[in-house]
Amino acid sequence: MIKQNVFIGIARCPKTDKVYGVRLEEKTSNRWTATWAFSIKEETAQREGYTQNQFPADLNYGADYPSCPYCHEKEDLALNSRTEAAQKPSQKANLRIMVGAKSNWDDLGAVLSSMGINWRAMGDLKDCDILFLNCSGQRPDDSALKDFVSNGGCVFSSCTQGGLLESVFGESIQFDSIGYKSGIDNALIIDEDLYQIVGASIPITFHTAGWGNPSRGNFDIIMSSQGNLFNKGTKLCVRATYGKGVIFFTMFHNSDNLNEKEQALLKLLVLKGIGNSQNANLAQIGSSLKIDMDEIKAKFRSDI
Repeated sequence: MIKQNVFIGIARCPKTDKVYGVRLEEKTSNRWTATWAFSIKEETAQREGYTQNQFPADLNYGADYPSCPYCHEKEDLALNSRTEAAQKPSQKANLRIMVGAKSNWDDLGAVLSSMGINWRAMGDLKDCDILFLNCSGQRPDDSALKDFVSNGGCVFSSCTQGGLLESVFGESIQFDSIGYKSGIDNALIIDEDLYQIVGASIPITFHTAGWGNPSRGNFDIIMSSQGNLFNKGTKLCVRATYGKGVIFFTMFHNSDNLNEKEQALLKLLVLKGIGNSQNANLAQIGSSLKIDMDEIKAKFRSDI
C-alpha cells in the first residue's frame, strides 16, 4: 500500500480576511488536490507551525472539497495566495545562521554543510536569525541568548545544552534528570509534518545521551521514546516558545557514525528548526533552501 503525501496549508479568505486550513493530498507525482477546508484561528495556525502558502496554479479540487468556511464560496486558492504574496514584502533571501564551536560529541555545522546551507561561527547574536548549539560545545552569554530569542531568534540546541536552556528560559522549558544511556531507542514521531516523511516511528542509536527529559514548560513534542532505552514518554525532541522566538531541543545528535536513516532524520530535524524560525513547514523550508527533499524522503519511503 502506497502512503499518500499529505500536508496542511493555510489560505486567507479575501472577503473576511480570516485564515482557514486546507488539506492537500499528492494524488499523483507533483500534482496536488485540495480535499478539505476548515476554520482555524490565526494564532492556532502559527502555534501548530502551519503557514500561508503559495498554492500551485494546477491545484485540483476533490469532489468533496467544501467552500470557504467563512464566505461559503469556492475560492481560487492559487489566485488568492498569489495576490496576497504580491502585497507582502519579500521574505529575506538569506537566513543568517550561526553555529557554536563543535565538540567531540556533536557537529551541527557539518550537518548544515552537508545540505549546502551556509553558516558562520557564533558571534554577535544581533547579526543572527538561527543559532545552533552543539552538545557539550560552545555556548553564548546567558543575557545575550535571552535577548536573541525574546526578540524573535531561534536557538537549536542538543543534549547537554538543556542546562543552558533551563537556566535562561526556565519559564518555557525545564528538565528532569534521567541519567546518560547508550543504545537503541525507538522514537515515536509526534509531529505531523515529520510523520508524513519518516512514518510513525524510527529506531535511533544514542551514544551516551540523556542529559534530561523536558518535563515542564510551554513546549510541543516532536518525538518521544517508546521505552526501549529511556522511560516510555521521555521527550526526545521538543519545540518551545519564548517571547517572539523559538527554542528547539533534541536529545539526538551526530556524536558517532549514523546510519543513512539517522543521518536523514537529523537533517530533517535541522530543517524543522530552521522552518520554525520562519513559520514554514518542511516542504516549504526545503524548497526555500533548495534542498532535495525527495532524496531525504527516499531514506524512509520506497514509493519515491
